[in-house]
Amino acid sequence: MAAPAYQGILFPDRAESLDQFARYKVFLDHWAPLAAELQDLYEGLALRRESRALAVYGAQGTGKTLFATKLVGDFQHSKDALTAGNLAPDEANLWHRVTGGRALSKELIEKATHSADMLLIENEKDWVENTAKWLAARKDRHCILVGDNAERAYFRQGLVALSDAEFLQLGDTNEAMKMAAQSLVTHCRTDLRGSLLLLLTNDDIFLLGLHDAVQSQHSELIRVEQLPLPKGSDKEAVVRVNTNRLNPISYWYCLDKAGPDHKRIVRDAITGASSFPATFQAVNQAIRTAPAARFGRRARKNQISLVVLSDEPGNAFLGLPELGDLERTEFQHLWAGAKLYNEAWAGGAVADDRERRLLESEWNLRLVVLGRPFVASLVYGDDTHRLACARMLENLKAVLGPGTHQTTRAQYEAAFQALIDSWPDTSTLNLTAFWDKGQARSADYEAILRDLLPGYNCTAKGMLNYRPDYIVEPFAPCAVTAAISGEIEAIHLAIQRRAHVFEFTAQRTPTEATIRSYLADKLPNYVQITQEQ
Repeated sequence: MAAPAYQGILFPDRAESLDQFARYKVFLDHWAPLAAELQDLYEGLALRRESRALAVYGAQGTGKTLFATKLVGDFQHSKDALTAGNLAPDEANLWHRVTGGRALSKELIEKATHSADMLLIENEKDWVENTAKWLAARKDRHCILVGDNAERAYFRQGLVALSDAEFLQLGDTNEAMKMAAQSLVTHCRTDLRGSLLLLLTNDDIFLLGLHDAVQSQHSELIRVEQLPLPKGSDKEAVVRVNTNRLNPISYWYCLDKAGPDHKRIVRDAITGASSFPATFQAVNQAIRTAPAARFGRRARKNQISLVVLSDEPGNAFLGLPELGDLERTEFQHLWAGAKLYNEAWAGGAVADDRERRLLESEWNLRLVVLGRPFVASLVYGDDTHRLACARMLENLKAVLGPGTHQTTRAQYEAAFQALIDSWPDTSTLNLTAFWDKGQARSADYEAILRDLLPGYNCTAKGMLNYRPDYIVEPFAPCAVTAAISGEIEAIHLAIQRRAHVFEFTAQRTPTEATIRSYLADKLPNYVQITQEQ
């Protein structure tokens, strides 16, 4: 019996919580304009020791603290890698994007990492004095100062050097802003000289006031930018990938189980101005409010068809235990058969429990066993035998979803039975030499499968760099942003699962252990396909 669990998903409600979610993936592409702005300022610092400030505005939940944390963390990671002698350019490293130039030059990144230092400043009213001391010991360094939540009192109080009581009397007055701006200009010309100051804030009024006050005293000392936000499809990728990486159920599963209203709410959050925490919360509410029992038929999952070529002359599943919760036997006749498993089929093949459950939330496994007549026809048969093999494989491409009528299922089963009953004679074809080749036999049958299945052993969009043996329909990430409208019918159409792939293995006498061993080699690829895009 499964342990009881709360209904909901894991996600960070704030950037400060990210240390609890080691698998969270930070996406950088939508920050490219800001990284380019920082790159320009850093080059001025490195070449001419220019003192500059870049002030960035973003509303709560749009990623300011995440940007600051990512920059500081990637810088430190680069320092450690440089010390260890294994620094390599990485487009997922924000520091590399800032310092590596357009080509992400290893030489530039190494040079910048060697000569730079970085300091994170937050909630420290003595930050100017302390930072000046820190810089004094680093006059030969290119120093970046990162001030998060700069709208808070600590930033201005540190500049004006007033006691708490004195600062409270001034408050958010124009006089206080002018004093802070004048002090910032003075410090940038003296004890903070030769450093790059990155400020992040969620208060646009404060930021514009600071900018105008500084500009009146030192033109071009400070630049103001808005934190770039991703477009809907990019925002959905952030939420989808991290839902998948952090949880034992997929983003698609959450939407599939949700009612119509919550599907629309998720789409509105993604396509609208909702923050990342608010968008994750919409997905969380979608699965939390899903009924315990789904009304209507279950949605179709993606499907892996594992085709086992065996030496069985009779019942294809003789001696084979069930691999999981059997959904149905699609057909079983003489030496061939196919069984579909909907749940609990990856046990023993995927060690990590979260990954196993994630995979099973989005994929079915169909186990197909084809016995001696098929293998003999495939490997040693003539054109008539090969034509029969081609028909068998063509029939196996069809996927009968949960909503398939019983008459269609009966016709599907009957078509296999008729094909098997009319199979060309193979009594004179001896497979001993084939099976005696061991693993080398794959070269024999794969060359023939390549002729029968054009596109065999090729990858496709949606499969990352992985090559299933044969792709009937490639994987497509779940995307409500692909819906042509907010109507529930359009959303349902956009999130339908259609992927179907074949994996082939030749096992003279298949057992549960040999099949699970083969799956253990293949299924980690499908975990990556499911959660990383």
